[in-house]
Amino acid sequence: MIILREDCGLRIEDCRLEIEDCRLEIEDYRLQIADYRLQITDCGLQIADYRLRIADYRLYIADYRLRIADYRLLIAENTLS
Repeated sequence: MIILREDCGLRIEDCRLEIEDCRLEIEDYRLQIADYRLQITDCGLQIADYRLRIADYRLYIADYRLRIADYRLLIAENTLS
């Protein structure tokens, strides 16, 4: 009987260790998921930054087009005078 009790005790301890291993694995997966979410957020912020840069360049180009149109108008006015 004593041998059986010791054997059961060892099995229970093994089960506890397995449960703890599973808990640690679950926590590791949770941390990985959190890391992936941060990476996704970072990518989203980079995309937003690139979109802002593109918008800025478009404004820059529009400004130069307006300047060119102004110069053409001045040239046309000077030509007519």
